[in-house]
Amino acid sequence: MPSNSNGLDLELNKRARLLKSLFLPQLVEADRRRQNENREERTHLDRDQ
Repeated sequence: MPSNSNGLDLELNKRARLLKSLFLPQLVEADRRRQNENREERTHLDRDQ
């Protein structure tokens, strides 16, 4: 193990947090859209029965 592994881990964690903060709103919106689509599909399936 290199002696600077903790520093590298901290740097990766900082980058991961930054990426999450940048992309989280898009992920939340995509998830909400997918849930709405699933709900609409279930409604159509219920009507077809």
